[in-house]
Amino acid sequence: MIKNLLKAIGSDDLPAVEEMLAEGVRLEIPGTDELPFIRKAKGREQMIEAIKQNFGALQNQRPSIEAVIAQGDTVIVIMEEEGEIRASGKKYQTKGMQRFVIREGKVELVEELFVPL
Repeated sequence: MIKNLLKAIGSDDLPAVEEMLAEGVRLEIPGTDELPFIRKAKGREQMIEAIKQNFGALQNQRPSIEAVIAQGDTVIVIMEEEGEIRASGKKYQTKGMQRFVIREGKVELVEELFVPL
C-alpha cells in the first residue's frame, strides 16, 4: 500500500493518490520551517493540495530508505533525503521518519518527523 502511494506521488498521479486516502486523512509535519511545506492538512482535498505544494517546492530529490517497519495498522519508514528547494536553489539534507496509519485499506494519517543534517 505505502509503496503504491509513494509511487503514485512520485509519478504525479494524484487521482491514484486520492483513491488511497481515507475521507478524513490527516497530515502532520511538526518541526522547523527550513522546508516551505504545508504542515497540517485534514481531508482528501487539503491533503492533495499539501502534496502538490510540498513536492512542488522541491527538486532533485534523492530519498534513501533505511528501514520499513510494519505492525498492525502502522507503517514506519526511516529515511534520509537530499535535494534542492526550488525557489532558492538551496540544497537540503534531512533524516527522519514517516508514520502511516492505514485502516480499511486507506491511509488515515501521515506524520513526518525530519531534522536537517
